[in-house]
Amino acid sequence: MKTLDKEKRYECIKKVEELQEFYIHLVVFITVNIAHFVLNMLTTSNDLWFVFSLLAWGIGLSVYSLVIVLGGKWGSRWEDKKIKELMKKEDKDIKI
Repeated sequence: MKTLDKEKRYECIKKVEELQEFYIHLVVFITVNIAHFVLNMLTTSNDLWFVFSLLAWGIGLSVYSLVIVLGGKWGSRWEDKKIKELMKKEDKDIKI
């Protein structure tokens, strides 16, 4: 397989893994907040405290989704740069 094909495959695999992680976070977010809502309604329905966790966690999840949608440019670039740097170092160590 050509190097370019390997790089493209690697990028696609990373993107799929990021999407999987996001979907897991989304399912946990929905499940926990439904549980908070039910618990809130069963205990103190006149005090809606579940909204605070919903908003706080929702903001975090929204930022995370933006990072995924925008491609996590900074993180991916940094990771790729570090991987290439370490691979070059390994090649130099082997040649010595």
